[in-house]
Amino acid sequence: NGEWINGILFNAKEHWYIIPHGNEYDFDPVEGLAFDVYGCEVDPKTVGQFTGVTDVNDTKVFEGDVIKYMSFMGDIECISEVKIGRYIQDGSRGEYQGVECYGVYAKILHCKKPDWLLEFEEIQIGDYEKTMSLLEIDKFEIIGNVYDNPELLKDGDTD
Repeated sequence: NGEWINGILFNAKEHWYIIPHGNEYDFDPVEGLAFDVYGCEVDPKTVGQFTGVTDVNDTKVFEGDVIKYMSFMGDIECISEVKIGRYIQDGSRGEYQGVECYGVYAKILHCKKPDWLLEFEEIQIGDYEKTMSLLEIDKFEIIGNVYDNPELLKDGDTD
């Protein structure tokens, strides 16, 4: 029905369901999984895993959320997508070669420099900040997600 639901993902005969948290279900080795209450059919492309992290408003962060935060410099506003998977982490700020990691990370979609900084072309987001562990970002806020807010995916500067 277009609403978000939290729970346990379950596949049954090419249909995907989420069993809401708190609903009772049992596993019978002969009969399989049995529901005492309903599961909600979902589009598997929109399912995002909880990252174990919350934003500045104590809101749970899920894969596919879009977040806003300030760069390490503190002056460039960054908009990033939260992802789970393989990424290159370079916390050295470019001094060393990046390391392949697996986990929760933010991938920059676009950035916006303040007006006073626009004249300084040499000041840009470094490669080390374009994909980085979500745990490396001090303060961030969820501003939407890639499914409900596709307009957040394109806008502004990309440097």
